[in-house]
Amino acid sequence: MHHPWTRRTILAGGLASLALPSLIHAADPLRKTFELRENAGLRRFGFPVHTLVPDLDPQAGPYRLTVKGKTVPAQFEICTDRDGKTQLALDFNASLGPNEIQTYEIVLSDSEHLTPRGKSLQVFLGGESLFNMGGLIWGFKTGGEGLLSQVGKGKLAYLRDESFRFDITVGSSPLSVIRQPGVKVEVTRSGPFATGLRHSTTVEDAGRGPFRSTIDMTLPSSKSWIEVDWQVDDPKGLVEGMSLSANLLVGEGPTLVDFGANNTVYTVLKPEETATLSSDNSTRTASWVVKRLDGQGTSTDLAVGKSPAEGWAHVMDRTRCTAISLMGFGDMSPKHHLIQVDGKGKVTLRSSKLPSTPGVRRLKAWFHFVPMPVQIGALTSPQAMMNPLQIFWSS
Repeated sequence: MHHPWTRRTILAGGLASLALPSLIHAADPLRKTFELRENAGLRRFGFPVHTLVPDLDPQAGPYRLTVKGKTVPAQFEICTDRDGKTQLALDFNASLGPNEIQTYEIVLSDSEHLTPRGKSLQVFLGGESLFNMGGLIWGFKTGGEGLLSQVGKGKLAYLRDESFRFDITVGSSPLSVIRQPGVKVEVTRSGPFATGLRHSTTVEDAGRGPFRSTIDMTLPSSKSWIEVDWQVDDPKGLVEGMSLSANLLVGEGPTLVDFGANNTVYTVLKPEETATLSSDNSTRTASWVVKRLDGQGTSTDLAVGKSPAEGWAHVMDRTRCTAISLMGFGDMSPKHHLIQVDGKGKVTLRSSKLPSTPGVRRLKAWFHFVPMPVQIGALTSPQAMMNPLQIFWSS
């Protein structure tokens, strides 16, 4: 049968053919794709990955994570960010080779592909919250000198006193973030892959401020470390520095400290001695320096360098090691970064010379607690810890 082709039918057919590909490739509002990239040139084994998923309705799940159509064990939880916005949080573990890229897809789940269930153990004992993650017991409490009250397993403990004291410097005096009224501590996510905790408060003293402080802490199940991400709103540009300190337990005898600059610098400390790794790009002679200070106040340079420092340290005795790293230590900003360790095990991380313009100030660090020898107990490196796997979302 002959069908007459009018100008109208030809145009209609052409428009339909043009519209069809756009319909085929339209974005699925309940599906999201991303690339996971290893950019530090290091092999990763069971490495923890955390992200907030953009542009997916958190309430529309459950969701599952896939690679090439196969389900990957993952933890999806509905949470809120520091501004109170509802988000979908994703946690999982990945094993990638140096510079490897893996493509993942988030899709709706069904009865055959349920995400792993279970919560991290949380016990309340005498005002202390205890969590069992990464093979260690972690204790948190408020009202004291520090947020972190204990870390350890069995007879092997890593803290000698309350730790994780947070201070901001305004003018010439520090302001404690921990000892403030109206402190809120909450569990932001809790599952088989990660536990998240948040400490929120507003700091104001003698008319200075207000400074809104948010401390997000993550305990992954696959590693015995804690990630600390501290942000302070500085609406007037008054915050000059941020510091975080911890009191590590070290045994009898000298304390061995291993600093990661652009090479490795070892030193041994007596109880009255202190060592520091600092970066300061305001000078042209060196971008970093390692110093040791004796009990009489005499300072000695142990090493200097012009290329950027990595910014990590090992604090060790005969039975235990704590690896510490500070994000952004080797960047070329005018900020001054410091990692300080004394012979009694006190560690202080500090960022100073912060911008005098309004903004959000940030200090991000990791503390990894492992038994000796560190090469066997850690199962990873400080360089890997401070260079998380990167996520790139498809548009």
